Amino acid sequence: MMAANAALHPERPNVLLLYLLQNNPLGATELEPLINGIRANANLLEARDSSTALRYLNPSAAAPPSAVLVADATITEPTQAALVDALVEYARAGGRVVFGVRFGSHFPYFEVAPLFRRFGMLWDRGRLYRSTFALNPNGIPEPLSADPLCPAYTMRAQLITDVPPEAAVYVTTSAPAENYPGAIERNDMPVKEVPAAFAPIAQGYIGYVGDVNGEQGSTRLLLEMCGVKVAHSDLGSSTASSDAHVLPDDHVVSKSDTIPDKFIPCAQSFASSTRENVTAQEEQVQKTPAIAPKRPTILILYLSNDLPLHLTHGQLLSGLEKNATVHKAKDQATALQHLSSPTLPDAILVADASVAEPEHAALLPRLIEYARSGGKVILGVRFSYLLNPGSAAMFFGLWGVPWSLGTNGAGVFALNPNQTPAPLSPQALFPAFGGSAYTLQTTSPRDVVYGRVELRDPPTHNGRAAFGINLQEGPALWTAIGEGFLGYVGEGDAEQAYVRITLEMLGVKIAPGDLGPRNVLDNVTFHPGGRVEQVEVPEPEIPLPYPLRPREIEAVLRAQRRAGVQQEKRMKAEGFKDEGNERFRRGDFLAAAEFYRGAALTYGPRPVYMSNLAVALLKLELYDVAESAATRALYHDPKNVKARFRRALARRHTKRYYAAKTDVQKLLRVDPANEAALVELTTIEELKKKGDELCSPRDFEETPEDEDHYAVEVEETSDSEDYDHVGNGEPCWDYNHDGCPRGNSCPKSHGPGPESVRDELGRNVCLRWLLLSACSKGDACAYAHDDTFLPKSGWWADKKRLDRIRNEADQMARMARKEYPVDLLMRELIPKPSQFESWALVPFGMTTEERKERERTGVHTEGDSYLAAERQFYRIDPSKADAFDTLEMLRALNHNT
Repeated sequence: MMAANAALHPERPNVLLLYLLQNNPLGATELEPLINGIRANANLLEARDSSTALRYLNPSAAAPPSAVLVADATITEPTQAALVDALVEYARAGGRVVFGVRFGSHFPYFEVAPLFRRFGMLWDRGRLYRSTFALNPNGIPEPLSADPLCPAYTMRAQLITDVPPEAAVYVTTSAPAENYPGAIERNDMPVKEVPAAFAPIAQGYIGYVGDVNGEQGSTRLLLEMCGVKVAHSDLGSSTASSDAHVLPDDHVVSKSDTIPDKFIPCAQSFASSTRENVTAQEEQVQKTPAIAPKRPTILILYLSNDLPLHLTHGQLLSGLEKNATVHKAKDQATALQHLSSPTLPDAILVADASVAEPEHAALLPRLIEYARSGGKVILGVRFSYLLNPGSAAMFFGLWGVPWSLGTNGAGVFALNPNQTPAPLSPQALFPAFGGSAYTLQTTSPRDVVYGRVELRDPPTHNGRAAFGINLQEGPALWTAIGEGFLGYVGEGDAEQAYVRITLEMLGVKIAPGDLGPRNVLDNVTFHPGGRVEQVEVPEPEIPLPYPLRPREIEAVLRAQRRAGVQQEKRMKAEGFKDEGNERFRRGDFLAAAEFYRGAALTYGPRPVYMSNLAVALLKLELYDVAESAATRALYHDPKNVKARFRRALARRHTKRYYAAKTDVQKLLRVDPANEAALVELTTIEELKKKGDELCSPRDFEETPEDEDHYAVEVEETSDSEDYDHVGNGEPCWDYNHDGCPRGNSCPKSHGPGPESVRDELGRNVCLRWLLLSACSKGDACAYAHDDTFLPKSGWWADKKRLDRIRNEADQMARMARKEYPVDLLMRELIPKPSQFESWALVPFGMTTEERKERERTGVHTEGDSYLAAERQFYRIDPSKADAFDTLEMLRALNHNT
């Protein structure tokens, strides 16, 4: 036991040592340097129970302490609530409360976060580390002085989290820690997780030192936090640590071994242990990384329990967590605690509308007060579509803003053309976007960040659109509230444009790649029994700076209309597919095949439609057409096991055994245990022995080892008036450049040609210029030589596939010792349009033999329309005797991937 309190020196500060743990007393040897330092320069007061401590903390006490050193965590127990209240009041009135000595060692036994919150701090328990720590290179918290402190030393410490950088006293260095049992070696510790912190609370201060072994550097820090100035000789001997009793989770708390050396002055050494090398420690200090600029502190407030932000707003959370310190409040009490803290958040994101409900009436005034005092409050995420229309007027009225509910639904929105409300930066935002929104109306146009684009004269035949931006309605508003700001983001979904405006309003700056991709819904299937299957696909992060293209808003308007058309097509195609499935179950394979083809022709040859079509055609014994359908499925999804197996069956039935075997072997590389494929492989081997095998010219070019990773995206066709304007087939120069003033009366074609691709403005871009940089017509080319509005994804942007084709052409040219024909290279680079393939053209209602006989004679005449289309695509001269054989050969060539 320590000696009783001696007579007090009136000119010295009073330090109260508070230690309440009765069954584990502090030892004199353990505290000798600390006690020596206090007694030599201050009056030492001691309290071993709460009643004694409360007498000292009474404002009318004869000798009130200037600092209280809380030496254990027993104070966190509910029975000590009155003492905690007294300590909080004592600190707020100008005192210093420092938690140290054994306080950090007791973390596994006590909940300390609620205690820190009583002092207005958001600190919480971190993890236990042994590492080398150095003084905060950006400066230690005032009024502490760095002079008596060790620049760096090694300690085993219980860290605390969520400490603002300006409150950190020591931070980790890049030096390796000793291999110490029970401690986690950690050298990339974030600044917000520190072993020592010191922060103001009203007129006083709160400190924390997490050293669990009583290192000498920590002794100096505790004395400095308590306001005790010491000389080197005041401290006497020190202690160092070795193993002792074990706490839960194998966290070790040391007992003490006396080190006979006098306390080593920090001017001579950076470490507290004689085991450390002085020169090495100096090098470690020089390597101490500088603290990054202060990260903003963001409070996310959501009072609904069913808000899975990590699922619905992954990009937003990613941007926040990489660039800000994020706290979350899921109940009113926690939110009010944050709003009462001396270190207020830099911005608050109100993620749902519960704050507008009567049961949270105490919170709303505090939010308004916070904003008027200089804070930023952003109403976003799910706030817009959970806001009760009946309470909206009163809610915005309390804020004093002229805002009211607008509309919800899809639209196109553009930045305020007059100016982006300060301090928001337009460089951090998309200039325009299309999407679903919950808008607000306002009588203050300057509050509008994004306004609704209203089309006055719809563009036709690539003419320029006439439109205006409504600055009395928008999905994003921003206004000053007293000394702070109020923002609103009325997202209908988690579009990237909404993520970026939310982050900008919060004051969080992000770097490219911080958001990452997001998953978007691609397809929904309703199964019997009520099961719903949703298919999501990744959408990559759209980088900034977003190019402000001259006709950006027109492109977004077209994209919005195109998205609506595609949605209608998808719904119609899914209906066809579902009906096809039902007909297939009934055994009506002809009707099933027609419905599957209808789905593919409506919404594009998606692999699921084509694989289903292939199996229906197999049932109809239309094997060559089934191969065509399966090939198209594999063209877009080379790993599709069902399509691969169905093409193998089709090829086997047409006696193309080598190609069928190749397909089965590729399938088994993906699914080695596929029993049906193993049986099929045996069947093919037996059939090959008959000697009646037929081969396509390209069958032997493909091997089982070939990698099928060159999947081609399904192109979306347009239903616009100009797309269907074919005219005389000759492309219109005006249309593909500045717009055709003749519109429907133009004799030339406004639709895409075989060597052009459609861009976001509806123009047709020259593929010879795009793929080969070699259009001989130059400026006279009727197609556009401009990729500004060409989508960044598409087969033309698939560098791997295009380079493979070019390399193969180069190899063949070297072997032949002559240039590879440009026309042939273009035909290989440009994917074959699906509408000219057998599955899309031939009638399903006749046998293969009947159809072949009809084609044999029809290819030389006008014949069926599908034959004329195929003949035109393959450029077959119907007057030649081998026209049909040529058609068959070219079909077979296109059945290989």
